[in-house]
Amino acid sequence: MNLNEIIQGLLKEMRSMSGSENVVGKPISVGDATIVPVCKIGIGFGTGATEGGARGSRSEGNFEGGGAGGGIGVEPLAFLVVDKAGHAQLLSLKGTKESMIGRALDLVPEVVDKFLGEGPGEGQRPVGTSAEKKTPKKPS
Repeated sequence: MNLNEIIQGLLKEMRSMSGSENVVGKPISVGDATIVPVCKIGIGFGTGATEGGARGSRSEGNFEGGGAGGGIGVEPLAFLVVDKAGHAQLLSLKGTKESMIGRALDLVPEVVDKFLGEGPGEGQRPVGTSAEKKTPKKPS
């Protein structure tokens, strides 16, 4: 097997490991809810090869060598939980940008309603408003 074949085989295997089904895992049914794991995948690989003829006191013979290696890391980031009514919630495993994704998913129904021209339903607020009412400060 030459180096090119090794690299092609390595890339083929890494491509299959990095598919979307590995980033967004298979749904798992738990009671009335469905849980979908969301992961981060990191992939790296390296190759090297050499070839040469005899040098110095060696008067004959050629040498060649090559190798390839790769690695993959999978890190769970969150779980998407969908209840039987179809409501989705993203449960982040970290307190950074992943929690912003959860907030964005919470806003999706409100944003869709706004674009479709439907106002907020009873008990709902317009997009981006908070539940607490702010009172203006009186001038002193």
